[in-house]
Amino acid sequence: MSPTPRMTGRPLVPEGYGVEPEGSYLEWASVESRLVEALHYWKATTRPNGSPHVVPRWGVWLDNSFWYDGSPETRHAINLRSNAATTLHLEDGAAATTSMVCHQRPIR
Repeated sequence: MSPTPRMTGRPLVPEGYGVEPEGSYLEWASVESRLVEALHYWKATTRPNGSPHVVPRWGVWLDNSFWYDGSPETRHAINLRSNAATTLHLEDGAAATTSMVCHQRPIR
């Protein structure tokens, strides 16, 4: 499976939140080191009715991918089968500098 190309971008944030509209981005190496070191992640998916679903996951970041196990009958696995868009966040909200929007193909 070939990795999804990385794209860099800024979220749309209203003026006054301290996010500059232009400037440098985090280096991928610093983002990836946090992903590799993490033990706990938050994975967000979308239910078929469009509502969000967020679940804490244990996993491992390996070879440019997030790997975890679980039953194919869990809500997030069902969601991913119908809509592969997902967001992965690290557990540490105090250093919330890493957010990834991914398109994932579940592996059986």
